[in-house]
Amino acid sequence: MFTEAGITDAGRRLWDEKLHRMYEKNFGLKKSIAKSFEQADLVTPGGLYLGRRLAIRHDEARSAKVIHKIVRGLYYHEYQDPLPLSIEVISHFLQQSSEVSVVEKFAPMLLFGSREWPNLFEYRYNRVTDQPQCSLWVMRFFGKLVFWAVSGNEQMA
Repeated sequence: MFTEAGITDAGRRLWDEKLHRMYEKNFGLKKSIAKSFEQADLVTPGGLYLGRRLAIRHDEARSAKVIHKIVRGLYYHEYQDPLPLSIEVISHFLQQSSEVSVVEKFAPMLLFGSREWPNLFEYRYNRVTDQPQCSLWVMRFFGKLVFWAVSGNEQMA
């Protein structure tokens, strides 16, 4: 909620209806968020330095756990088959437009998710025909935050 996603209509509604109460009551959450703020150099994609600003440090490990659970749930939802726990899920938060461009090259091979909540959560996916536990997922939250994830393991490579 402290990113540009928080200023979307869906983000504001989520904050107003649910999250602000949790934030107000949970001292541990407040403390965790406060510790994640730091000063950072702000640079435009063209390389123009805009000075130092307050930024929130992305907790990669924490978001990876959430994304992995979402992928396992979506895999079951789309294929009516659980993704075995022995199958690894790897994810990455796409922070640069160049990273999003690379993932967009896979778009023609991906299926649209059977469920969609525009500007809240959208996803695309597909899996390898002869190795169905190998899959690729691209998820967009609040129309802004993009993650990709792949499932599989070394023996399937």
